Amino acid sequence: MNLLNELFPAWALSRSIAKNKLKLMSRYYDAAKSTRYRKLKKDASPQAVTGQGAEKLRAAARNLDENHDLAIGILDTLVNNIVGSGIPIMPIVKNTDGSLNESFNDKITEVFEKWKRFPEVSRTLPFDEMTRIICRSWLRDGEVFTQKLKGTVPGLNHYTKIPYSLEIIESDAIPYELQDNKKGIVQGIQINAWKQPIAFHVLKDNSSTAQYKIIKVADTIAISSEQLFHIKFTRRPNQLRGVSILHGVITRLEDIKNYEESERIAAQVAASMTGFIKKSLDMQLELPNGETAGERELEMSPGMIFDDLLPGEEIGTISSDRPNTGLGDFRNAMLKAAAAGTGTNYSTISKNYDGSYSSQRQSMIEALPGYQKLRNYFIEIFVRPLYEDFLEMAIASNQIKMPHGVNPASLYDVDIRGVLLPWIDPKKEIEADVIAINNGLKARTNVIRERGGDPVKTDKLIEADDFTPAQVAPETTPTDEVENA
Repeated sequence: MNLLNELFPAWALSRSIAKNKLKLMSRYYDAAKSTRYRKLKKDASPQAVTGQGAEKLRAAARNLDENHDLAIGILDTLVNNIVGSGIPIMPIVKNTDGSLNESFNDKITEVFEKWKRFPEVSRTLPFDEMTRIICRSWLRDGEVFTQKLKGTVPGLNHYTKIPYSLEIIESDAIPYELQDNKKGIVQGIQINAWKQPIAFHVLKDNSSTAQYKIIKVADTIAISSEQLFHIKFTRRPNQLRGVSILHGVITRLEDIKNYEESERIAAQVAASMTGFIKKSLDMQLELPNGETAGERELEMSPGMIFDDLLPGEEIGTISSDRPNTGLGDFRNAMLKAAAAGTGTNYSTISKNYDGSYSSQRQSMIEALPGYQKLRNYFIEIFVRPLYEDFLEMAIASNQIKMPHGVNPASLYDVDIRGVLLPWIDPKKEIEADVIAINNGLKARTNVIRERGGDPVKTDKLIEADDFTPAQVAPETTPTDEVENA
């Protein structure tokens, strides 16, 4: 090798450069190295990942939602901040001159409120509760399907005069194991070359016994993608099926549950005073003639004196360091991690509201973008298209008639604000809104809508009360007062 280096210096130089390059490459991305202490798993397509674990995660998430208070609290927090007690929907149809057609908007609202009483096929869920259940299923299971039933449907009587009803379909009904490459069926969803869903294959028999056989296309009913709302929680592009929002914290929540259960048992044992009789090795030598140390039970009572111990016996007690003083800190640390993994507010899921107005406001502000992101997706994928379907069927069934002078382009215009912004200190926040309005930073109508009101109706009520809103000025500091003087 040395002779080659001497005879061919150019070869030696290139070889040296190649070695240096290899050394430099080996220094990049230590996190990409698989070691004996940290095994790296191979990457896979989103379909492969969800096909392997989504069903198991769904079952684990449902179990936590049924049996674990912290998981219930996380899901409640998400649903409360996405749907709340109901998502306000306000029609804002305009005339050709750009003004709001108040009477037509009121008519749409009136008919919509009647339809909202029982929009679901079972007639057991009003609209607001239906949306809460759909939202919870979406987040907990990773996805949920809702079928649109329009017009005449065999065996179905629409509850209202508007022939439009909804059927909630849980994700179990679309089998992951259904695959047919020739027909483009992947995980129960038939897609085209652009990965656009064409049809969803729903099991004819969704009972537990149907889950133990090989699923074939003949076992399903193909429902067009135009007839289904598919709401899913995804982390990757081109991911056909959703995954539970709890996927990253399920192990942590189960560990907390098991740890707390162990601590509760230990505390119960510690709370029950337990004693035992210690016997010496030469006890038999000390017993009087004819006496034996058989099984005995000594009942304890406050202030009692043990006067019937045999020679060589003494009373011992089991000491315990329970309750564990570190449990609260450990639980809070785990809850903070669970809040970070689910995009929720720690103070809300832990019900710990210690701190000042500023700290509570900061906590809410940090969590707000996550709630808004999920809320916007839910509105655009489900709520807005649902409203448009309702309005279409209401007009087709002559329950709503479009008057002259309405701008057709604004027929489906609607204001959907979602959950009302919570108040931590109403006085401070109302004053902030008034200051923003007075300085042209915010429109008064937007503030009213953010608080769940209708600007038109609010103005009418103010007129009826003959009330003039007072101008709220910013609070002055002592320095400002001196300068003004």
